[in-house]
Amino acid sequence: MSLRRHLWWYAFRWAARFGLAAPAAALLGLAIEKPANAGKGVRLLILAKQGLFEDAGSAFGDDPRFALWHLDMVEIKAFKAMVSVFLPPEVDDYNYVSDDPAINAAKAAYRAFAKEVMAGLLARSRFAAVITANFAYYAEREVAAALEEMGLPFIVLHKENLKSPGRVDFFSDIYRRRRGPFAGRRILVYNEIEKAVQLAAGIVAPERLTVTGMPRLDRIHRWRRQAAGAKRAGPSQVLFFSFSAKTGLPRIARKLGFGVPGGLEPFADERDDWNWDELLAACHRAAVTLARDNPEIQVVVKSKPTPLEVEAMENALSAAGPRPPNLSTVSGGDPLALILASDAVFGFNSTALFEAIAAGKPLVVPRFAEAAEADLEPYVVDLEEAAEYASSEADLVARLRAHALAPAPPAAELPAAHAALLQKWTGNADGRASQRVAAAVLAETTEPREPA
Repeated sequence: MSLRRHLWWYAFRWAARFGLAAPAAALLGLAIEKPANAGKGVRLLILAKQGLFEDAGSAFGDDPRFALWHLDMVEIKAFKAMVSVFLPPEVDDYNYVSDDPAINAAKAAYRAFAKEVMAGLLARSRFAAVITANFAYYAEREVAAALEEMGLPFIVLHKENLKSPGRVDFFSDIYRRRRGPFAGRRILVYNEIEKAVQLAAGIVAPERLTVTGMPRLDRIHRWRRQAAGAKRAGPSQVLFFSFSAKTGLPRIARKLGFGVPGGLEPFADERDDWNWDELLAACHRAAVTLARDNPEIQVVVKSKPTPLEVEAMENALSAAGPRPPNLSTVSGGDPLALILASDAVFGFNSTALFEAIAAGKPLVVPRFAEAAEADLEPYVVDLEEAAEYASSEADLVARLRAHALAPAPPAAELPAAHAALLQKWTGNADGRASQRVAAAVLAETTEPREPA
């Protein structure tokens, strides 16, 4: 943890420990990044992290009706610091529902404190709504309830929507038994699959759940139409989206350091043994082989920013042998520029693959090793006709090499099957998800409501 993160953490925790709501509100005011057009438009406070930052930017950033204020939830863990004073460490995103009277009393106490803090913040900055990335963030659950009691919309622009058939049943159970109902105003989801999961689990009433599609895909639809028929400038490049041994498989992630080894709660059944170990090793070997045997091709391997994901990538690449100079790695950040600068994309069970499809990029995914096993098939996202399927490590290298050395410019419009796949998984085949999100948020911020 950086010194900056430490200072913010202990400042917020100190304020909560001594019940100092006014100083906590003042700290929030200092931490929030103000826009250039702060005095204009509907003021939205974005609890920013990767994915939501891009979605909110696409939905509201160029719309003069809105002004975006950002609280960096990665560097400034304000709510996690404050909730740590009230709730025991075993309460987290996967373990929020409780029948323990002491824990529920602590939640009520935190809600009361959060209400005081947010009232102090709103006295300084009259936000029209607060927007977050997932209904289940434990540190925000009582904040959502507090704001709803105050009559201020707490809206979720839900960024975790990729549910393979196997994950649908798993998350329906997790949502119902471990996460529980959402106490804020409205949830916006990408697709009908996520909508059905949340409704089945009783997370929210149907009238408070809206399918809008994935806003950040709009910019890619625009780019593809503008770039149609044009050859990409620059060296040949292939983008590998890295993955871990558990990507897309059932897992219950818990806080590190609180009695759950490796941060994964065991199931005590065969699911503990499920993994993509062989596939992980083979695909990262393919990346190294492609780069080593084709020095004219730039190979970029990108992981998610979490330490476990970065470690999985680095370990798999190291095991594959010496790293060629034309192979580079990156973790975290918006993948858009890398996708647009690449001639072909590889990935597995990742939302980013739909961004590649929207960009009209050739996409190759694995159908070998564990990805070809019948037991694990329900946990593999089927990309249907929108991807090529490599039958082996060597086939993966050959397919990516062929696309990199003979790149094809994108067409203005996607094949019908590709557009249908985007609609199924991202709810955005038309490039208008941002308009739907903006309309939904505007409706919540302009309709008069009395505080509870």
